[in-house]
Amino acid sequence: VKITVHPNSDVAKTGRGDWIIHADDCTKKDLEALAVDMPNDTRAKSRGYPENGGLCFFIMEGTEKGVRERLATHSFTNTPTAETDRMNFFSLEVGKNRDKHEGTVPWNLDRIDSREGLDGKFEPMTPTGGEGIHV
Repeated sequence: VKITVHPNSDVAKTGRGDWIIHADDCTKKDLEALAVDMPNDTRAKSRGYPENGGLCFFIMEGTEKGVRERLATHSFTNTPTAETDRMNFFSLEVGKNRDKHEGTVPWNLDRIDSREGLDGKFEPMTPTGGEGIHV
């Protein structure tokens, strides 16, 4: 299992936080089994829904030791990856000259800045101006 502790994560800062475990392929049963008999210092928080066409992921809270223990006692059909949750911020360079970028913004950036759908613009928030995006 590849385990990554991102420097700006709660785990790196405090020793405890959320972990995202993901694999290329799994079933509902695989993910539900991860939540059974968790180590004492961990807890299950969320999971993906591959049975509905969703992603194969499991989110748990705990220490690196607890995550390693949980992963060591679970059998996987393929090798998973575990990484700490963290905040990510997009570069503000894309939105500086809105006239230049209007209508040429990639759809994924266009979509994330508005609940209304595509408008051909990307108007980024500053790191202190919003909640951020948890990936």
